[in-house]
Amino acid sequence: MNMTDEEINRLKTRMQELRTRIIPNLESRSELLYSRIIPLPKDSDEREKMEAEYKLMSKELRRRSDEIINIRRDIENLEFEKPLRH
Repeated sequence: MNMTDEEINRLKTRMQELRTRIIPNLESRSELLYSRIIPLPKDSDEREKMEAEYKLMSKELRRRSDEIINIRRDIENLEFEKPLRH
């Protein structure tokens, strides 16, 4: 196996990890947190704290989703370059 194939496999493994473990975990945690935020009084300190945590979690989820997009692009580029390297 050459270095390009190894890199493609590494990227595919990372993408699979994101899809099956990391993103679903973040989604689950953010849904749970959101369901705890809704019943709280709007101006409460606890709600503000949880909303800040929810925003951070949402940003992390977006970052991980963007990571999948970038990995997919990197894999496509490597697949395209593979015949050129042989």
